[in-house]
Amino acid sequence: MNRSASLARQYRLLACAFPSDWRRRNGDQLVATLLDASRPGQRIASPLDAFDVLRRGLGCRLATAGPSMQIGFAVALLLTAVGVVHLAVVPLSATFLVTSL
Repeated sequence: MNRSASLARQYRLLACAFPSDWRRRNGDQLVATLLDASRPGQRIASPLDAFDVLRRGLGCRLATAGPSMQIGFAVALLLTAVGVVHLAVVPLSATFLVTSL
């Protein structure tokens, strides 16, 4: 598989964050734009591109979700943020892992 096909496949996978009807209308254009913006010789999607596509796709899903789903997304995001901050502040140690079993 050549570089362009591999990168396009990765971008299509990332585009799954968007609702399916959005992907049918705009998926090819999204992938083409990302491929055009990629660096020469780039083999994998950059972390920034991946984050941006996932963020926009989830935002699109959230915008079309009902109120109860929006509350669920907000709670999940809050719990994820708290977990990430906790892991950054209190790193896991071997002692903690052994004593928590």
